Amino acid sequence: MIPTATKDLDDDTEVRAGWASWDKGKFKDRSIKYCYRTNGKIPRTAPETPIHALVDMVIFGIEEGEFSPAELKRLRAAINKP
Repeated sequence: MIPTATKDLDDDTEVRAGWASWDKGKFKDRSIKYCYRTNGKIPRTAPETPIHALVDMVIFGIEEGEFSPAELKRLRAAINKP
């Protein structure tokens, strides 16, 4: 089983990748959450997005000019990482 991965972005936010709430123990669907801490805790209601939807979301953001040159550079570096 793949464990939940977390990354703190700053004192108030973190990103989590793990089993989707709709997976219901099948261990097939994963999701990612962008979470804000409230009183030091992540609310259970933090929205989650299917991992596979991220590609479409990023492509759409690029097509619409939503990313800065610095953000595009970060994306390219992450994609080209060995």
